[in-house]
Amino acid sequence: MLLPSPLGLRILIYLPCCPPPPRSCPLFPGGSGGGPERVFSDPSDCRKAVSDRSPDPIAMASANAPIAVREALTVNPGNAPLVVGQLLDDECPEDFIKGLILSVRSLLPVESLVAECEKRYNSAFSGNFNLQKLLILTAIKADSSRVMDYINRLDNFDGSAVGEVAVEAQLYKEAFAIFKKFNLNLQAVNVLLDNIQSIERDVEFAFRVEEDSVWSQVGKVQLQEGLVSEAIESFIRADDAATQFLDVIRAAEDANIYHDLVKYLLMVRQTVKEPKVDSELIYAYAKIDRLGETEEFILMPNVANLQNVGDRLFDDALYEAAKIIFTFISNWAKLASTMVKLRQFQGAADAA
Repeated sequence: MLLPSPLGLRILIYLPCCPPPPRSCPLFPGGSGGGPERVFSDPSDCRKAVSDRSPDPIAMASANAPIAVREALTVNPGNAPLVVGQLLDDECPEDFIKGLILSVRSLLPVESLVAECEKRYNSAFSGNFNLQKLLILTAIKADSSRVMDYINRLDNFDGSAVGEVAVEAQLYKEAFAIFKKFNLNLQAVNVLLDNIQSIERDVEFAFRVEEDSVWSQVGKVQLQEGLVSEAIESFIRADDAATQFLDVIRAAEDANIYHDLVKYLLMVRQTVKEPKVDSELIYAYAKIDRLGETEEFILMPNVANLQNVGDRLFDDALYEAAKIIFTFISNWAKLASTMVKLRQFQGAADAA
């Protein structure tokens, strides 16, 4: 809670590393019901309090000792970084320090706190995962202009969690930098796709990391944006045969880009055994007048619905390809009709 003082604003901080003491607590006469607070204006006093505090409350609890310890600190907000630094020097438990930072972070001079922590970069702070995380989160809340610098200078924090907080704070460039730093490439590209919305940067990033999941995400957005050829290329790079093939087929046919569709379907059918895939591949071959490949394909093992493909080719006036299909499946009536359309009347008579 805030306490007025003739010396200026001061803050009373109850650190959460252990619960308030019971009324019988010998360290605080009167317990939590009005005993004297231990007040420290100088960081060195705080340091002494830490060294004098009771044994570890977890160890005490395991021995069925009910006594807990409360440290009450009155700290000028400007001195908070120095207090934290001294606590780090004393290897104070992490929760104790976190409590101090959390209590004053709305008034925290973040720059000087970083400086205090960096003085100890090769000691306690460098290995203190949660404190680095808390430091960057404090910067996100208190001074977003400094976040990118801290991202570049600190290495031992939860990139996934901090990145998501940055996204929620609409610090998209910072979030992207965090995810990229920790090789969380799928989360990084999602920031680009969902928030920064630059497909050129998405593709550039995908080329840099060359991860299947990243290429797949880029392909999905390209498909949504109507960049069908580019999407097909991305899905091929991702070796993504299963997730989007129905949408790709539909989009490619709408855009009349059957050359690209053939490349895509040849990749898909290596892992997906679906009549839709093989049937669409035959139709795509016919649309680009690759009748030789059409004939070769139907002679190979496949799961295409040849009757349906033949009818579709006939309806779309692709009679040469339809002729190949109806000949192969011995549908003489449809073959005769097809040959009439081709003005091959003798063949039509023979087929009939």
